[in-house]
Amino acid sequence: RTTPLTNTANALLPFQTLLDLTGISWLIHAASGIAVKMEWNLLNSCAGLIMLLGATATGTFLYRQFFLTIPEELVEAAKMDGAGPLRFLWDVLIPCRAPISRRWPPSCSSMPGTSTSGPCWW
Repeated sequence: RTTPLTNTANALLPFQTLLDLTGISWLIHAASGIAVKMEWNLLNSCAGLIMLLGATATGTFLYRQFFLTIPEELVEAAKMDGAGPLRFLWDVLIPCRAPISRRWPPSCSSMPGTSTSGPCWW
């Protein structure tokens, strides 16, 4: 079984089509010899696996448990430094949760349809 998140189509396909229809991609290829091929998807990428596992019950549980362990003193220290809620999130919480995000890709081997032989091993 595959999940919709990892089987996303090329998100830049409308822009590639627009370049093809207007002839801009042909013009760039003729002038420089570089073929314009825009492609962006989450298939076989670490970001796709992290987002997928973040949406599962395991990922939600891991995040919940991590955020429950944030000491109140850390919140108070950030407030004393003048950090608002968004600054606290971006400068403190997101860097602190990096070990959890690094743990998910190796644990994805138990999920059906996933492979850990690709770039997922960190």
